[in-house]
Order: sequence, then structure tokens, then C-alpha cells
Amino acid sequence: MKARLWAAGVLAAALSAAYAPTLRGGFVFDDHIYVEANPFVAEAANLRYLLDPRFYLHDQHVLAGSRPVFLASLLADRALWGGRPGGYRLTNLVLHGAVAACVGLFALELGLAEGAALLAALLFALQPRLSEAVCSPSFRPDVLAALFAFLALFVLRRAAGRDRRGFLLGAAGAAGLFLLSLMSKESAALVVLGAAAAGPAAPRWTLRRAAAALALLAAVGALYAGFRTPRFRYELVVAPPLSVEAVPAEARLLPPEAPRWQYPPSPPPWGRLYVERDLRAWTMLVETADSVRRLWFPGRPTVDRAPLLRETWLDPPVLPAALFLLTLPAAALFLRRRSPAASAGLVWTVAALLPVCGLAPLYNPVADRYLYLPMAGAAWALAAALSALARRAGPREGAVLGVLGAFVLLPWTAQTRRRAAEWGSDKALFFAEPGDPQGPRVAYNRGVVMLKEGRPLPAEAHLREAVRVHPGFAEAWMKLGALYDSLGAADNARQAFAAGAAAPCPSPLPLFAFGRFLERRGEAEAAAALFRAALTRDPGFSPAAEALQTLKR
Repeated sequence: MKARLWAAGVLAAALSAAYAPTLRGGFVFDDHIYVEANPFVAEAANLRYLLDPRFYLHDQHVLAGSRPVFLASLLADRALWGGRPGGYRLTNLVLHGAVAACVGLFALELGLAEGAALLAALLFALQPRLSEAVCSPSFRPDVLAALFAFLALFVLRRAAGRDRRGFLLGAAGAAGLFLLSLMSKESAALVVLGAAAAGPAAPRWTLRRAAAALALLAAVGALYAGFRTPRFRYELVVAPPLSVEAVPAEARLLPPEAPRWQYPPSPPPWGRLYVERDLRAWTMLVETADSVRRLWFPGRPTVDRAPLLRETWLDPPVLPAALFLLTLPAAALFLRRRSPAASAGLVWTVAALLPVCGLAPLYNPVADRYLYLPMAGAAWALAAALSALARRAGPREGAVLGVLGAFVLLPWTAQTRRRAAEWGSDKALFFAEPGDPQGPRVAYNRGVVMLKEGRPLPAEAHLREAVRVHPGFAEAWMKLGALYDSLGAADNARQAFAAGAAAPCPSPLPLFAFGRFLERRGEAEAAAALFRAALTRDPGFSPAAEALQTLKR
């Protein structure tokens, strides 16, 4: 017990050293959408809606409504901290510490000694790439999903050796925790199923009990799929405006809101990934292999990473990436008896990467937060490898393991602390030096930051960079048009608004913005045509209908 308390103290001290700067930060990036601009989480009393069965039987059109555990955590934050972002970040940090402790405890059950298990927990806790999930409340779903997945596995494993009644109760409890994991984020599904089916973690399983447990978990997954399917809007940054009349009157929980006119974003420059399967396969093979590399060699974290498209399997990185990925299950099989912890870690890593490896297209194909669950397996494998090296030192094994661990952890801690400070504000985050290619949204967000600071010239430069990288970026063209209009540069504003209206964007907003500009310049006929075009994209877009009526008077 004393050893575990000491280990917990070391873990807490390490987390404090690495992540202290994040507690002084504000809301950044997607926090503006999911926390600040989400009316559902503005009132802590809305927690009662998450306890009502109607929330789960009918889509209530709540932003992030497919992740109710995440919403519940934000409502708890609202009750505890009000609107203070430091409190939300503290919640993230505590949850991350709990997951890191689970990584260490699971390492013990996989056969690692206490020192190696602590090393695994520290490797997970301090990995710089995980800072995205830890520092931003809007990316908390990854942390919550991991925590409940571990708790489900702990309960299920302990149920394996109990009598029939104890097994049934334990399996039911594990199923409930698994459901909470899925209700946080669906990415944990394959990890729990794979770990429950894998061997070394549960040596007391009988075939009958293993089959029963897996069937129960699969049933929970099917239940969640039924809940998730009508709410599947992952490809959107924000949910489109949906009529509350779509919810039956007897099932409606929330009062009708005024439309916020939030639409799917412009297709990104990698939009071909969504429709060209071969391109997605070759591209995501390389990106997935690179993700595995980043687990052990993190490099410089990057916000809003952009994939490099691979047109053919003959592209130089594709075949080496495929061969490298094939070595992971082969190594897991080879190490199954030689190093159960390393073997289980590799299996876990592969299972955790499957949901984000491109089998199904995601709006954001790559992101540092996707490494959160896979890193648990990578930490076990790396800790097992370092422990095996240290054992060669004989009586000095503990000291050698400490030196090897420090060699990895000290630079990781420094890098994580630096990254935690960069997550303090939008300006610090988006102007930080990237470690990987970034998408055009970074330049766009830099421009937005400059606009908020009243600096039009740098704002123009960054917005111009965004549309240079992605000419179909309608939102950036609209910002440029509004900027030029405010500066009295009418010709430049016209060109920018026209480019935004011509972009392949599903939203009526670029057409409406261009129409408003022309209306102010007295070009009523051209403005009316744009308002009508906006209504073809969304017949319910009332601002365009009202503008048309005004022009007719």
C-alpha cells in the first residue's frame, strides 16, 4: 500500500510539473463552440434532461448530443466553476491523472513489476501528443472514454473468478461502464472488446464465460449504435440548424430556440479522402504508421494536422508503412509468452487505432487527440522494453530503469509543459511552431485572432494564406470580404465575396453575405439572385427570405 501511495504521489507531482501552465489558460479552439457557444451546457440545471429517457429515445438536436457523458461533465463543470476556464481544465487534468493511474494498475495486472508499472503510467501521463486531449475541455471525450473503458475492464476481469451470481453482477456492471465509455466517445469500442477477448489479462476465463461477456459487450455496442445512428454528425464542426418540429411534441424536452444558422463547414482540401477509397487507403496507411511512430517518438505537437494525400500504392512511403503496420500484430504474437505486457500493449495499440485509421472517413482524418487511447498500449510496450533492458544490469536493475525512464521522461515533461502553455490562448496556440503539416484552418484562425485585436493588415495576410492553401475555403473568403468592406476596398471585397459564393460549400451563408454586400451597393437585382440561390441551399434560411421581401417593397 505504501508503495502505491508513493507511486500516486510521484504521478501527481509529474502531472503538476507538466500541466501547471494549462490551469491559467482560457477557452481556445473548439472550446468556443462546444463550451462557450453551446446553450445546452450554459445552465447546470440542464443535467436533468440527461436523466430523462426521452433524451435517448429521440434526437433532441443538442450540440454533441451523441456524447451525453461529455455533456454531463460540462454541466458538472458549470455547476462547480461557472464560466471559469481554469476549473474546466482542472477537471481535464484530474481525469487524465485517473486514466494514467489506470494505465499503471493495468500494467501490474499484465505482469510488470511496480517500478515498470509506474514508468508506464508516467509515460502515458507525460506524452506530449496527448496534451490536446488534456488541455482542451472540448476534447475531453477521449479522456472520459478511456477512463470508463479501463473501469469496465477492471470490473469484468474481477468478475471472471467469482461464482455465477458474482460473475453476472460483475458482467452487468462492466456493461454499464462500457456504455458510459461509448456515450463519451465511440472510439473505445474495439479496445474494450479486444482487451476482453485477449488472454493474459484474464487467465481465469472459461470459454463459456468469455463468450457470455463478449456477447453482452457486443449487445451494449449494438444498443449504442441504435442511439448513435440518428445523431451521427461527426463530419460536421457544428450541427446544422434542425427544426424542433422534427421532435414529436410529447418527446420534446427543450424549449424551441431561435435558429443559430450553423452549417457544415466548407469541404477541406483533403475532401477527396471521403469519396476515393484507394486514395484514402494509401493515405491513411502512411498516416496510421506515422501515428504509431508518434506514440514513441512524439516530436512537436501540432494543432489541426493535415494529411498528405498519397495517390497510389507506388508512392514511396506506402509500402514501408504497410510492412511496418504488419509487424505490430506479428510482434504481439511473438511476444505473447516472452513479454505478455509488451504483447498486450501492441494488441491494445492496434485495436485503439482501428477506429481512426480511415476504415470509415472522418472529417478530421488525423489529430493528436486520436493518440490518447493507443498511447496506453504504447506505454506498456515501452515500459516492458525498458524493463527488459534494465534487467540485464542485475542488482542495479532499479537504478538503471530509473535512468532509462528519466532519459525519456525529462524531455517529454519539458515539451508537454511548453505545449500546455501554448494551449493558454488562441493566439499562443495558432501561432506556435507546428511539428507536422497544418490545414488552412490554422491560417484562418490566425486571421480571426488578428481581427479581434484590431490588426487588419496581418489579418489580411493570414486569411490570404488560408485561401491560397485552400481556394475553396468559403469562410475565409467571407472574412476577407468583410475585412475589405470595412476598409472601404470595395473591389477587393467584391472579389472575395464572389469567391466565397462560388466555393463548393453547402452553406447558404456565403451567398447571403455576397447578396448583402451588393444590396448595400444598390445592386438590387444581383442581390436578389443571390438571396434566391441561398434559399435553394436551405429553403428554411429565413434571413434570405426576409431580405428578398425587403427588396420587393
